[in-house]
Amino acid sequence: MGFRAVKVFATTGSEELAQNVCRALERRLPANLQPTEGLLGKVEITRFSNDNLMAKIDNVRGHFVVIIHTQVPPVNDHLIELFTLLDAIENSGAEDVLLVFPYMPYARSDRKNQPRISTMAPRLAHIFVNSFGIRRVLLLDPHDGHTKHFFTPAADEISALYLLADYIKTQFFLEKKKEECAIVFADAGAAKRFGHLAHLVSLPVAYIDKDRPDNGENPDIKKVVGDVRGKFCILIDDEILTGGTVIGDTKILL
Repeated sequence: MGFRAVKVFATTGSEELAQNVCRALERRLPANLQPTEGLLGKVEITRFSNDNLMAKIDNVRGHFVVIIHTQVPPVNDHLIELFTLLDAIENSGAEDVLLVFPYMPYARSDRKNQPRISTMAPRLAHIFVNSFGIRRVLLLDPHDGHTKHFFTPAADEISALYLLADYIKTQFFLEKKKEECAIVFADAGAAKRFGHLAHLVSLPVAYIDKDRPDNGENPDIKKVVGDVRGKFCILIDDEILTGGTVIGDTKILL
């Protein structure tokens, strides 16, 4: 290992997660990789009168830097904040950088499924790789697994399904009898992406058949595929925006 120590930074909205990551790293990292001033790096963001941003950071020369950035509103402001942070790190002599996306911004803008539309997910990946020289990216349960191939080299993908399965088995089944439960996926896509969860907790599966005729955020709910009668349903979806869809899912299940 050629770097001196590990340093973790977070953009606005990801601070609590970064603090939890640092607490976990403090238990696992050898002493020589833990900086004396603490694992969690300080970021000072200055917003000038013309609304431009400037980032100032701790000393990271020779460090392995981890940046945690998740999509939270206002998404575009925080994306520019990430750019300024990456620029400050690049200007400060870090040995290596790992960019972690619990939820990558614009991840759903990943394919041209209509004429004359933007596809920002591959464009952002291009910016991270070619403008900032990022070579290490970690995606948590991406909206679609092919997103990792937008990066060069391909990003690594990890899943929180095992943590969720452990919670269901060790906590949830204390309140509900296992034979009375079922896993319900919000649509066929979720059933495909997260189907392994049902195997991990050994529960029957159903999903809600939907159609998005205009590729919008308000799908037409058709029917429930699978037997949920008399079951306590654990409804799995990867994203809730306004809550309208999950309310509609709940109504059709009931």
